[in-house]
Amino acid sequence: MTFESPLARALASDQRPAFLARLGYELAMAERSAYRDSDLTPEQALRLVAFLNEVRLVLANQLVADTTGALVGHPDDALIERLAQLVHRADMGPFWARTVDRAARPR
Repeated sequence: MTFESPLARALASDQRPAFLARLGYELAMAERSAYRDSDLTPEQALRLVAFLNEVRLVLANQLVADTTGALVGHPDDALIERLAQLVHRADMGPFWARTVDRAARPR
């Protein structure tokens, strides 16, 4: 039996561009919550916003590459690894899993 992550499945699907756009949206909404509706300290909010911004930049870069043919994107394995590094460094595993699941749901 082979395990395939929800992220890998979404990237391999025909809904890839829509998934990347939805994931970016979910991250933007989380970023908004960090400064609008949060009990976070200013330092915690800044760390969260920095993490979300870095992830959104990686995703936006990939979406540009996927939709324009620009040579700035990553192969899926490298993209997943880069996102995993950012998530691990920020200790955001559970948040990331929930966010990917929301973005991967058909609308």
